[in-house]
This record gives sequence, C-alpha cells and structure tokens, in this order.
Amino acid sequence: MDEHTTNGEASAAADELRGRVQTVITAADPEGLLALGAPDDEYSAQVGELTRRLRARSITAADVLEVWVARFGPDTWLADHPQAVDQLVRALNDVRPA
Repeated sequence: MDEHTTNGEASAAADELRGRVQTVITAADPEGLLALGAPDDEYSAQVGELTRRLRARSITAADVLEVWVARFGPDTWLADHPQAVDQLVRALNDVRPA
C-alpha cells in the first residue's frame, strides 16, 4: 500500500470517528442547546477535540469535563451531573475503534 492510500484511509477513518462522536454528542445534547433550536454544528468544536483525544486513547470523565468547561465555563450543566458525564464517557469509548 502506498503512502497516499494510507493517508486517505487514515483521513476516512478520522472522518468516520468524528461522525460517530458527533452522533453521541448530538444525542446527548449536554447543554440542551439543540433542543432550543441551536444549529446542528453547535458542538462542533467539542466534537473535534473529543475526536482528537479519542483517536489517541480512551476518553475519561476528566477529558469530557475539560473540553466542556473550556467552552461553556465552570457552570456547565455537565459539571453538576457526573452520571451524565459517565454516560458520555461510556458512549464515546464504545465508538472508539479497537
């Protein structure tokens, strides 16, 4: 397999993982913004960062909170709902390639 094919496959795999992460985050709608009519890409920055981390290793609760607090501040809904964070962690790790 040549380098170009390898890069293309890596890019396709990254896009596929990002799509899976987007599905998890959209379904969870942790801040309730999508339910209020926010655009579908409302969480795109968080999806991108979580995807980057997930490509390297399993996600932890600390990862999710760090990403969320960076965007929504310390008063983010997730900061007060550890069970929701744990659910996100499980769902995100479930979509991670083996």
